[in-house]
Amino acid sequence: MLLGIATGLLAPTSWMTPLRLVGNGFLRLFQMPVLPFLSLSLMAGIGRLELNQAGRLLSRAAFVLLLLWLIALLSVLLLPIGFPNWQEATFFRPSLLQAPKPLDLLQLFIPVNPFEAYAQTQIPAVVLFSLAIGLALIVIPNRQPLIQVMDRFNDALLRLSAFIAEFTPIGVFAILATTTAGIDASDVPRLVVYVGLLGGTALILTFVVRSEEHTSELQSPMYLVCRLLLEKK
Repeated sequence: MLLGIATGLLAPTSWMTPLRLVGNGFLRLFQMPVLPFLSLSLMAGIGRLELNQAGRLLSRAAFVLLLLWLIALLSVLLLPIGFPNWQEATFFRPSLLQAPKPLDLLQLFIPVNPFEAYAQTQIPAVVLFSLAIGLALIVIPNRQPLIQVMDRFNDALLRLSAFIAEFTPIGVFAILATTTAGIDASDVPRLVVYVGLLGGTALILTFVVRSEEHTSELQSPMYLVCRLLLEKK
């Protein structure tokens, strides 16, 4: 990290173009297996359950989803309080006069074309489609061979992610170098505040998740959901 920051501050500008390609390429490679792994894990995890288990899972998953939404909403509302009141000039842009595009919740959550949802990385639509496939698999007899194929695909995606993770030092070096090169001296205080707030929020959420993991099985719906999704018979 320090080497990347030093390179961004001291290296010539001509170095930034290839470093930017390396950093962007690493990010895209790191994100590539995430969506297929998420989708296949949901399909296989729910598809191997029985109907009574699926009912308990859905009720507890709804509770966890509401809890996560509440945490996210509180984070969005509380994070701006930590930023200083910087005064800066504003400039007129024609986009300020344009009405914001309305949010179509049906399009966001219910995919007409699941392949388009995968291509556009529409996470809610992909999750809903994967849940629907998993629930449909519950009532299909002799579904275990298909679930085992999904498990093997997940193993392959994990191996791919582990291989890409070996290049993390190179990717982080390139990202920090190009990011540091584009930062002005006036942006440093804002960056420090942003990193501090983001790190503090991540630590708080980490402690919340860890505390959920250490509670008993009957007291932690999040633990039950994770266990039902991940445990294999």
